[in-house]
Amino acid sequence: MKREIESKIIEEINKGNHILLKGRHGIGKSYLAQAIVRSRKRMKSELWFYSPFCKPPKQIMLSALEFILPTGKDDENWKLYRRGTIIELSQNISAVLKSQKKKLVLVIDELHTISANASSSYHLLMQHSDNVIFFTTATEQYLENKINK
Repeated sequence: MKREIESKIIEEINKGNHILLKGRHGIGKSYLAQAIVRSRKRMKSELWFYSPFCKPPKQIMLSALEFILPTGKDDENWKLYRRGTIIELSQNISAVLKSQKKKLVLVIDELHTISANASSSYHLLMQHSDNVIFFTTATEQYLENKINK
């Protein structure tokens, strides 16, 4: 069953689809997501970045940008990236990915803890880049409570 789920997730990501993996608390969603990240790290056309939390979005996006930049924080534009807005950061991530001809799979755990502000930030990243795929996990009960609010 685990292999089937993993294969389906990879298949959907390869199609460019975003993934929400939800289930009961403690069922192994995070473990599966981390295992997939470890198994896909050597892919040449994909960059897999894992964050155990979905907040704060700017810090997570900066960490993802640092991860995808060949020289990380030593990049000549790093200070500008850090000082930029979420919109500029989204655009910069997109530009770097396009120049590298790669896609970023942003794996974000604990999506059920997301705030409206964080949600808007990630939505901007989705709008600015066709090269970013979101693979998120959430505890079903908490996610449904958040949606009902």
